[in-house]
Amino acid sequence: MAFRKAAMLLISALCVLPAIVQGYSIDSSCDSIKNVLKDKVAEAMEIVDTAKEAVQRSPMDDEVDRLAKMLFAEKDIPNTLEDIFMGMGQQKDLKPVGAEPNIYPLLTSQTKTIYCNLDRFQRKKKTLTLHGMVTQVYDSVNDVTFPEGSDSEYERCRSGTVMAFTTTFGNPTHRHSIQLCPWYLTVAGYTDFSKDVEDKLLAKLNKGKLPGKLPDSTPIDSFQFFLHVLIHEFSHTTPAKKLSTNKPATDLDYEWKKCLKLGAGQGCDNAGTLALHSMIWNLADIPAF
Repeated sequence: MAFRKAAMLLISALCVLPAIVQGYSIDSSCDSIKNVLKDKVAEAMEIVDTAKEAVQRSPMDDEVDRLAKMLFAEKDIPNTLEDIFMGMGQQKDLKPVGAEPNIYPLLTSQTKTIYCNLDRFQRKKKTLTLHGMVTQVYDSVNDVTFPEGSDSEYERCRSGTVMAFTTTFGNPTHRHSIQLCPWYLTVAGYTDFSKDVEDKLLAKLNKGKLPGKLPDSTPIDSFQFFLHVLIHEFSHTTPAKKLSTNKPATDLDYEWKKCLKLGAGQGCDNAGTLALHSMIWNLADIPAF
C-alpha cells in the first residue's frame, strides 16, 4: 500500500514538474543589463511565436513554404519546425537561478542560465595517462572540465571568434548555459563588459576592428542581430525534435547566401537558419503602413 501511494505521488509529480522547470534564468554576471535581457528575450520569443504560427497554418502560406524550403530540408517542413519553435516558446519565462529540481533526465527540460562573463571558467593543469601534463578549462558552476584548445568554445569566446555559445548537459547537477561573450556585449553597446575583455582584444575593438565574423554578406544576416543571436542560442537548448541533418554547423552555414546555394529543399538545417527564418518571417509579417 505504501509503495502504491509513493508511486502515485511520483507520477503526480512528473505530471507537473516539466511546467515548473521550463524557462531561463539570468546569472548575476548580467546584472547591469538584466532588464535589457528580459526585454530582449521576450521580444525574441514573440518573433519565434510568429514563426511557429506561420508554419502551423493549414494550408501553409505559399511564401512561408517557399522561405522554409530555402533554409531547411523538405522533410522538416512543417512538423519538425513547428515542434522546435514550440519548444523554444516554452522557455520564455524568467526563473530564479537554481529554481529547477535536480532530477533530470526524468524531466523534459532544465532551466537555461544566461551568463555575461567567463568568470566561472578556470584553467587547470592535469596529468593524463596518455598525454602527460595538459591544461584544461574547468567550469566551476557545473564542476565540469573541458579540453583547452584554440577550437574550444571557451577559447573562441575569449579570443573574439564567436559571439555566444551554448552548453547543454544530461547530468542532473549540471546547468544548461547560454554564454554571451563579453567582447560581443561590448560591441553591442554594453560597455560595462569591456572590463571582462582581454587587453589586446579590447585595443582592437577600440580601433573598430572586429575579431569575430559578424555576418555582413546580406542585410538580413545582421538584421536586429542581438535578437538573432538569442534565438540562435535558445534553439540549441530546446527539448524537441532535431533537424534532419543535425550536422555540426560552420560559420559559412549560417549565412543566407551560403544556405541558398544548397538548393531548395536542402537547407543548412541548423540554429542559424532557425534564427534566419524567424527574423525574416517576422519582418514579412509586419503590416504595411
